[in-house]
Amino acid sequence: MEVRRSNVVIWGGIALLVIMHLVGIVGLHSSYADSFATLTPVNLLVAFLVITPFYTSAWKNLLSFFLVAFLIGMLVEIVGVQTGYPFGTYHYTSILGLSVAGVPLMIGLNWFLLAAGILSGVNCILHSASIFSKSFCSAFLMTSLDFLIEPFAIKYRLWVWESSDVPIQNYLAWFFISFLIFLLGFQLLPKEKNKVAGWLIVIFYMFFGLNLLL
Repeated sequence: MEVRRSNVVIWGGIALLVIMHLVGIVGLHSSYADSFATLTPVNLLVAFLVITPFYTSAWKNLLSFFLVAFLIGMLVEIVGVQTGYPFGTYHYTSILGLSVAGVPLMIGLNWFLLAAGILSGVNCILHSASIFSKSFCSAFLMTSLDFLIEPFAIKYRLWVWESSDVPIQNYLAWFFISFLIFLLGFQLLPKEKNKVAGWLIVIFYMFFGLNLLL
């Protein structure tokens, strides 16, 4: 009975994320698109609150992984905005809210959300693989997702690139930085299989993919 009840809660969390992103797709392709784009920070925060209760690892390990993903993400983004390395020359707009040294705090949260979801999904699929193999596959997924995020962010002016095209160095940087995050992450959370966080990544692929096609 307890297992059945927990499955209902899990699928309820997934359903909430699906509905939230479907509403977002409709809104972003309506006459209220600009208003919906400004809700991006709210979307990220709600997604974080929805996936958090479904973790099963020790809270100290979870906190450590959150800090790893959040702080590494923020640090490289601050360096990137200030110097143009390692991603290329770009800057954030005010849409994503409160910033530190030109980088919205929500960007650090986004690094965590992506890393946490992919880590859980890869642990479910490649549970017996080595940390190196899982980190490599995870970094590939992280980078492939950025291919879908970039056109969305540019279209709705979440950030602005100096060049007309996203430089290839951006994707190379995403791969190597996320690979480092996952090397640390799989040591901290070797058995974490948060299904709601894993499904969030599937939802992200669908959300950004549909926005690219529509």
